[in-house]
Amino acid sequence: MVKVKWDFIKEEQIEKMVSLWNKELGDTYPMRKALFYQNSVKDENVFVDGSLLLMDEQDEVIGFIVSKYPQTNRAKKLLPGNGQVGWIQTLIIAPLYRQKGYGEHLLQHAEKKLMNLGVTKINIGRDPFHYFPGVPSRYPCVQRWFEKRDYLHTGTVSDYHRDLKENPVQKRRDPSNLKIRTIEMEELKVLLEFMEHSFHGRWEYEACIYADAGGTGREYVVVFDEKDEMIGFCRVNDRASTIIGQNEQWSNYFEDPVGGIGPLGVISEYRGRGYGQEVVQAAIEELETRGVRHLIIDWTVLDSFYRKFEFEPIWTYQQLQKQVEV
Repeated sequence: MVKVKWDFIKEEQIEKMVSLWNKELGDTYPMRKALFYQNSVKDENVFVDGSLLLMDEQDEVIGFIVSKYPQTNRAKKLLPGNGQVGWIQTLIIAPLYRQKGYGEHLLQHAEKKLMNLGVTKINIGRDPFHYFPGVPSRYPCVQRWFEKRDYLHTGTVSDYHRDLKENPVQKRRDPSNLKIRTIEMEELKVLLEFMEHSFHGRWEYEACIYADAGGTGREYVVVFDEKDEMIGFCRVNDRASTIIGQNEQWSNYFEDPVGGIGPLGVISEYRGRGYGQEVVQAAIEELETRGVRHLIIDWTVLDSFYRKFEFEPIWTYQQLQKQVEV
């Protein structure tokens, strides 16, 4: 008889959950305790009532589900869906306990709790502080499992990789009217105002969380025009970052240092001038100076754009969503 245990978000249970993750997914997506704590425990969007842990009679973790829902006014305002979108961040069942209805039980539990909050759409992945922007393509059986439960395929996205040892940095030439640099801590207020005005939504939300976490500015490469007005940005992450970025989270997959690039954006009136390419090149150079070898861009469909910088797809994901009736 399997014991079902609520409220898995306890420090003493995290190591067991991480251990199960690494047994099942660790060959490609190696989990760290600090990463799991950040994404599945500390994140303000973790929906405790809609998450569940399964343990066997020896109190070993044999499965769990983590669901999320925007629970603060800021999250509801800035994250997609205006509080009507929920997320299944992760669902794992140990092999010996599959095809016994436990996964179905976990999923139905999360769905019911999310629906009780008024959620009308449930995404697999894509959550704030996500692990995956969809079901990894290397697990087609998982995709089929969700599709049998009324999740529909909505798109395909990829992560991209560049090895700076194999493809060294080619130095850029700055346009004379542009300044591109990382910002200082005292400029964070200006950054947040810029994001609110020009990139209102998830990117603004992520910048706010970054500032709240004590970010110093080194994670934002910013473009200024000739009047010193902020017109674009590119976020960069490395192992020293205050927050473990989604484009750096699988760094243990590689032997050498990893850095992440993105998201990036240039305000509409300055697009079409090559400034996006300039800021990406500046971001690549910045990470190269920090000793990074492997560059990762996560969750994008901009294949032709990033191939200009010698990036190639490394992981692909199938995005799934379920429409539910409240």
